[in-house]
Amino acid sequence: MIIPHVILAMVASTLLGALSMTGWHSVYGKQRIKPVSEHVINICQIHHRLLTTYPTQKPTTFFQHLGLNHSEAPFTDPRWLIPGEAANDKALDTINKKWAERVQRLLNSPRESEDEQALYSRVAEAMQDHQLMAVYMYKFMPELVKSQGGLKWLKKTCSQT
Repeated sequence: MIIPHVILAMVASTLLGALSMTGWHSVYGKQRIKPVSEHVINICQIHHRLLTTYPTQKPTTFFQHLGLNHSEAPFTDPRWLIPGEAANDKALDTINKKWAERVQRLLNSPRESEDEQALYSRVAEAMQDHQLMAVYMYKFMPELVKSQGGLKWLKKTCSQT
């Protein structure tokens, strides 16, 4: 029996290990593997924009912002973070579909906002970056989905970048 959490942890651990041992211009330079800290900075910038645009007591996850559920297929299969896998293709299709729906709804709204459009696009773009999302799933999601303390944890984590 395949346990998705174990596979996700292994994939994230391997990716994080590889990223921590390499620099931007290392042997992986052609692949442009970014250091984990750069992904954390990008994630924090997006969350700052989400919190500024939609102030709440609990942070909105990237999934929630696009109307997706991280605990439903295709996101329950850890292979959604691996380019070339069928689960990855399905996840990208799902992300793009939800992004298009959200932007279209916003365009049809009397309160259309270019800033909101840009934020939907930024979140969808981030969710299509498998390296960034591996960091997000491994480091951010467990804290953000907790019923208490997600906002406090996010502020503490992002203030360290």
